[in-house]
Amino acid sequence: MRSGAYNNNVMIFQTREHVVIQNEMASQARIIPLVDTERPTFPQLKGVSRGHWEGETLVIETTQFRSDSALTGPNLHLIERLTRLDSDTVAYEYTVTDPSVYTAPYTVMM
Repeated sequence: MRSGAYNNNVMIFQTREHVVIQNEMASQARIIPLVDTERPTFPQLKGVSRGHWEGETLVIETTQFRSDSALTGPNLHLIERLTRLDSDTVAYEYTVTDPSVYTAPYTVMM
């Protein structure tokens, strides 16, 4: 989730076992299990995500990206942190690690 010039609205829904993040841009929805379910044996275009709560922060860890992913490649490890600040504001932070592309991990906060 990166900011753009428009269509930056996000809706977040949660059940006991999943979180859904619905982005306004292209109506994309991510369904993220909060339970340790079996992972597919093959990579996915947008990776395979699993989430958990650390206090008030939702932590999403994504791996198993396909090599033709628009992000980087099959060694990408993405950790996202979403923290609700108030009824209309969520702090979003992500850290990208991919030793086949970058010399060190980098973190973005918005």
